[in-house]
Amino acid sequence: MLRSVIAGFSLGLSLHCWSQSDVAGSADHPLFPKRISGFYIAAYRQRDFEQASFSLPTNPDYFKQNVVKGRTTTIQYALSLGLKKPSKLLVKKYYMNAAKLLGATIIFDGEGKEKRSEEDGGLYITDQATLIFPKEGREIWASIAFITDHPESEMAYSITIVDPQEDGKIANSSNSLYDELSAKGRIELYFNFDKAKAFLKPEGEAFVAEIAKMLAEHPEIKLSIEGHTDNRGDAKVNQLLSEKRAEAVLYALVKDGIEGVRLSAKGMGALDPLESNATEEGRALNRRVELVKK
Repeated sequence: MLRSVIAGFSLGLSLHCWSQSDVAGSADHPLFPKRISGFYIAAYRQRDFEQASFSLPTNPDYFKQNVVKGRTTTIQYALSLGLKKPSKLLVKKYYMNAAKLLGATIIFDGEGKEKRSEEDGGLYITDQATLIFPKEGREIWASIAFITDHPESEMAYSITIVDPQEDGKIANSSNSLYDELSAKGRIELYFNFDKAKAFLKPEGEAFVAEIAKMLAEHPEIKLSIEGHTDNRGDAKVNQLLSEKRAEAVLYALVKDGIEGVRLSAKGMGALDPLESNATEEGRALNRRVELVKK
């Protein structure tokens, strides 16, 4: 039987039980160098040559997957004790944002599927997603999978990355951002602001750095930065909050060297939802910042 994307957690992974600091010898992967605030690395495995399997959209069996061989890294993240649990959708959206900046394609999103993997110590995994990153004519495969019964945390997830080769560089993220902006005229980003707050977290600052790099490489581009909220709460408060969040991104770009005359910020409140506000998933998608090409 093929191993799942969190394969190895019961077979040789270094586990960090009941601790709030990263397991010794671990590190975030260069594809995702900024993790979500509040999570630590609970388990880590890296091999120069190994295989992992990834779900495909055409395969009806969640665990019969495409095998990829190469330099394999598997990282399990757990939420520190006592912290408020974010929604799975927001966690996944953060990684989709990071992947988007690197030109990745999302080829599978198994939302709602769940299965126990005896090979992985009996943990349930759910909401697995598969992504492919371009890299000098070949493909890096990556996945994110949530763990629903982690023994030491209320929320845990794993990412697995398989690179067929180590040499070469990842596709330039600022170029990928430029390509999407040119094609669509706008980009939706999810900065994971705290509730009712407008302060950028470290992972949000990493997104801003890529936006600034793209703007520096393309001085002709001017952007309208537009904040959006869901429809909960007072409409005037939401409008002001969305404006402050857009301004936070603008100020961070200016701090990174982008001329303020190329940028503007405004709050849209809940006036332009992407999805229905009737569900938590829809509201999470509506809480966003858009970069709109002028």
